[in-house]
Amino acid sequence: MLKNILKQKINITDKSMEPTFMHGDFIVMRKIIFSYDPKRFDLILFENNGINLLKRVVGLKNEIIEISNGNLIINENLLKEDFKDNKFIFDFPKTILKKDEVFVLGDNREFSKDSRNFGAIKIKNILSFYRS
Repeated sequence: MLKNILKQKINITDKSMEPTFMHGDFIVMRKIIFSYDPKRFDLILFENNGINLLKRVVGLKNEIIEISNGNLIINENLLKEDFKDNKFIFDFPKTILKKDEVFVLGDNREFSKDSRNFGAIKIKNILSFYRS
């Protein structure tokens, strides 16, 4: 019974996390009970405008994020991302995250609605996480 309180099974219903997770896949995530200290590349389920979304944490609190020619740059350093779909090239201007925020992206950047669209995520809005 305690296992059901601490874990949550999520059904993947869109293409935003491909190729990591395909439409119809399931993932078991840990629920946030008290507090959560996000780590880079954690998968998180969070609430945004009344909708629960699953995305990958790429930027952490107080970091400077930029995307140039599809490449993720954190604090002026290029970040290697082995899991993303490399077909979609885009830019995103430099953004400084606050102490209570993370920046999230879907692995399938072409089809993902993420922090590029709605901004950084407040850590308090994170419901559960998956860390490999």
